[in-house]
Amino acid sequence: MAEALAQVFKFFGGKFKPWGKVKLGKFLGNAGKVLGPLAALGETYLNYREEVRKEEAERQLRAARADLRLQFDDAARQFDVALAEQEHTLIEKLYDEPLADANELVKNILSGARAGAQIAEALGALTRDIRSEIDRLQR
Repeated sequence: MAEALAQVFKFFGGKFKPWGKVKLGKFLGNAGKVLGPLAALGETYLNYREEVRKEEAERQLRAARADLRLQFDDAARQFDVALAEQEHTLIEKLYDEPLADANELVKNILSGARAGAQIAEALGALTRDIRSEIDRLQR
C-alpha cells in the first residue's frame, strides 16, 4: 500500500527519499489500526443517516398520499352537493325538455299528415269540379 501511495505521490511530482517509503509504510500501519474502527464507525453513521433519510422520505410520501386522498374526497363531496342542488335542472334538461320537443314534433307530423289529407281531399274535389265543368262545356 505504501508503494502505491508513493507512486501516486510521484505521479503528481512529489519525491521520496529512500527512507520516506519506510516511514510512510509504518505510518499507514499504525494509522490503519486507528482508521479501521473509525471507518467502521463512519460507515455505521452514514448508514444510519441514509436510513433516517429514507424513513423521512417515506413519511413525507405517506403524508402526501393522505393529503391527496383528502383533496379527492373533498372534491367528490363538493361534486355530490352540486349534483344534488342541480338535480331538478339536470333531469329537466336531460329528460323533460327532449320529451317535450319529441311530443311537439309528433304533433307537427300528425297535423302535417292531417293537413296533407285535407289538401288531397280539396285537390280531389277541385279535380271533380273541373271535370264536371269540362263535361258541361263539351255538351
